[in-house]
Amino acid sequence: MPVNARTRLPLTIMKTYLFLLSLSLALSPTHAALSLAEVELNVLRKHPSLHAAFARWQAALARVPQAAAWEDPMLGITLEQNQEMRSGIADAEVMLSQKIPISGIPKAQARVAEAEAAKAYEDLRRVRAELVMRTRVAFVAYASAHQRLELNDENRRILKDITTATRRKIETAEARLGDALQAQAEVAMLAEKRADLEREKVQARVQLNTLMQRPVDAPLEPPAPLAYDALPDTAAAFMSAALRNRPDLLIAARQIAVETEKVDLARRQRRPDPSLQVATRQFNGQGANIQEIDVGVSFPLTFFNRRKYAEAIHEAEAMREASVKELDALRLETLGLVRLKYEEAKAAGRRYLIMRDEVIPQAQKALEARAADFAARKASFLEYNAARVLLQTAQNDLFDRLAGYVAARAELQTLTQAHPVPSLAPIRAVPVP
Repeated sequence: MPVNARTRLPLTIMKTYLFLLSLSLALSPTHAALSLAEVELNVLRKHPSLHAAFARWQAALARVPQAAAWEDPMLGITLEQNQEMRSGIADAEVMLSQKIPISGIPKAQARVAEAEAAKAYEDLRRVRAELVMRTRVAFVAYASAHQRLELNDENRRILKDITTATRRKIETAEARLGDALQAQAEVAMLAEKRADLEREKVQARVQLNTLMQRPVDAPLEPPAPLAYDALPDTAAAFMSAALRNRPDLLIAARQIAVETEKVDLARRQRRPDPSLQVATRQFNGQGANIQEIDVGVSFPLTFFNRRKYAEAIHEAEAMREASVKELDALRLETLGLVRLKYEEAKAAGRRYLIMRDEVIPQAQKALEARAADFAARKASFLEYNAARVLLQTAQNDLFDRLAGYVAARAELQTLTQAHPVPSLAPIRAVPVP
């Protein structure tokens, strides 16, 4: 059959569509792209909540030497005027006392403060993990919306070409008015979908700007494209890593250390610490001459309050036991959470691979076959357009599956990876395009 204008129309559009499809799936943008690593670095250096947690940790460290200090010595001065000596001072007494902590209470208090400082450090890591999680989820949403907007623009451009070409063929009776109207309606539907995608991209951009402490309406560079990175075959490595690194578990373990030191402190507090007193006296206005020097020792009678101290020990032991049970429960919860996140990511990855390796190739072949049939006048425009819509839908679903997988994998990694305390020194800000 000779190649006429009707034959060239579907073949040209089909080749253009498949070329743009492969281009969007295979090529990365040539301009400088905004990477997740760069965004995370800016968030971890600038976010106030991380600086606040760092300050709380520093404050907890400052409490350690305070807790280890002895009680302040006491100085007392007593002056007495005799009625027979109306001028000057008759008697004077100077007394100095110091509590001697032979029970070891200051050292025990210091160990409690050290354990609380270690807990504050783990809380700092927890804040870091939460920021990383929020950043990754927002970045995936931003990159996904950006890529789907590019795909939407390509589909609209192709449909506009189809509409223009079809309208020209209506004049020669090689196409029907309904075909052009249907293509035009699909262009409008894509425009409506684009409005939703732009809203999603703006929301993600606002979240990223807020996390990076930038003006909420500040523009961002286009993101680096999302990529598929396969998961390990089993969740065992993730489970063991979560038990080692999850901040909530580490905080619970530090709380046990705090309560253990409080038990020791409670036991030491029932031991009486003596107070040493030294007093000097001078009588009858003898000036600098000291007539008496007294040295004394006093002990608190903790025996009469033995129930008070016994209950304090019981309270501390009960709190330690509660902390141990909470850690056991949190371990099981962590293993279950990691398993669920792993299965969620694994399922999302399988859906993406099915779309990429099976659905997309089959949809491409279906479009090629329909285009050939339409060129040979064996298929209607509606049949050809249905194949094109199938490929367009599959491509949109492919991006959705990829975004879902990357987000699930990011949540799993954040849950299981270590979160060292970052340097809070200033760094280069994310540039405004």
